[in-house]
Amino acid sequence: MSFVSPSPTPFILACAATACGWAYYQYTIIAQTSISDLEMDTSHGGKENARLKGSLSSSTVGYVTARNLDLMKEVYELIEQGAVDFLFAEYEICFRFVVLFSIIILVLISWGQTFGQGFLTTLSFVLGAATSTACGYIGMRVATFS
Repeated sequence: MSFVSPSPTPFILACAATACGWAYYQYTIIAQTSISDLEMDTSHGGKENARLKGSLSSSTVGYVTARNLDLMKEVYELIEQGAVDFLFAEYEICFRFVVLFSIIILVLISWGQTFGQGFLTTLSFVLGAATSTACGYIGMRVATFS
């Protein structure tokens, strides 16, 4: 009696779909709040507190002055812009690396095997680099999203 394992493809697709659904659900929660949704609330004994605009609850974000809130927004924008600038500077270097090593991979694999295998290996390398780049960009945007 031989045991034939079922194809893992349906399981992989189900996990990927679940992960994408969960990520979208989390995005919708996070997208509802941003730094610009904060406003000053002076209804607690004269102390200024930041709270969400339109919030009916008396819970506050914390003791924040109007000046600090403006400063927080400014710092957030600088961090977000710095992250994007960093990524593009890094990707410029990565692009040069990918081009150089794509040529090396194509030449060496084609020399030792066939051109078709060299091309497919190079294509796999480039697609892996592009996927990694996209994941890094998305990850950085998520980390600095508000």
